[in-house]
Amino acid sequence: MVITLVRLGKWLESRAKRYTLDALKALQARVIRRIVLFTEATPGVFEARIVKKGLPFPNDVASDPAAGTLDVTLTVNSQVLSFPIELDGALGDQTVKWSGLVGLDAIDGVAIAEDQDRYIAHYLQGKVRRSSDGESVISVK
Repeated sequence: MVITLVRLGKWLESRAKRYTLDALKALQARVIRRIVLFTEATPGVFEARIVKKGLPFPNDVASDPAAGTLDVTLTVNSQVLSFPIELDGALGDQTVKWSGLVGLDAIDGVAIAEDQDRYIAHYLQGKVRRSSDGESVISVK
């Protein structure tokens, strides 16, 4: 009886993992995965152009004018990516500024401080963390 329950538990766990991964893949396939740059061509007339494609669930952006970068949060991947902003507004090659546990940290937002530190909002945990040391600076219960 115990062996049967252990096998059942392992079977349920493997199915749950598979369904979770399938759900995440389906979610990523359906979301808009682009960053669009809007520029004012003439007074009051704006043009839009896609500057980055293929990002899995981008949720928030923050610019750092001093560094000339744009940070993008990827909620499902639990990452903050940073892109250099080119003179024409295009985005250069990405670097990972922060990475958490995929699907568990659920990064919802980012803000950049003057000292280049990032403050990262974690939706599921109800916390804001400082990227330099990982310490929680705000916790909502």
